[in-house]
Amino acid sequence: MGFQAAVLGLSLLPGFVWLFFFFEEDDHPEPKRLVALVFIVGMVSAIIVAFIGLLLKDYFFGSMTDLSLPYLAMASTLEELGKFVLVALFVRHMRAFDEPVDAMIYMVVGALGFATLENVAYLSQEASRNQLLTSVAQIASLRFVGSTLLHALCSGIVGYFWALSIRHFHRPEYILLGLFLASGLHTYFNYLIITYGSMFFVLPLLLVAGFFVLSDFEELKWRAV
Repeated sequence: MGFQAAVLGLSLLPGFVWLFFFFEEDDHPEPKRLVALVFIVGMVSAIIVAFIGLLLKDYFFGSMTDLSLPYLAMASTLEELGKFVLVALFVRHMRAFDEPVDAMIYMVVGALGFATLENVAYLSQEASRNQLLTSVAQIASLRFVGSTLLHALCSGIVGYFWALSIRHFHRPEYILLGLFLASGLHTYFNYLIITYGSMFFVLPLLLVAGFFVLSDFEELKWRAV
């Protein structure tokens, strides 16, 4: 029981740490209840995306394991699109959604919900194979600086272009550009991890993406929807 509780705690920790970090970027914090609901929406989107992803994989790539670039691109695009669609549908008419930076905040919150459910699945799988807590903790630490942060940054990019779309009379090309850039970053990250099997090659990519996302946060703080 104690081991399972520790695994669950390690699964939740990366998402909540990054949630606190990005939440501090908002000078006018969003309602905590709404933030919690968007986090749950992100979790729901992970379930929906996983189900659709399996169907598309079987249809286009067959039942065999396929880690080709086209498959990685499809999977990444589906995840970025799924996160955006569910979060946007949920928050776009909310009264609290009243400034440009909110688009980024809510997208990041949803992404962290998505990543947290992924972490629960991956760490539970690792725990079933290996009953050593140190092994589970190692996977959790890698996902903290890797895929969990990646999800937040990719959705932050989508949120930035969503905000630009709102400012430009809801022109959809801004959102499409954001989804394209986020999916490209996500695909390239997965490609590097699979090709080289080391975080060494992806950390510079995440640092550069993080710099631009934080700059976008600062830019949107001074704009009105």
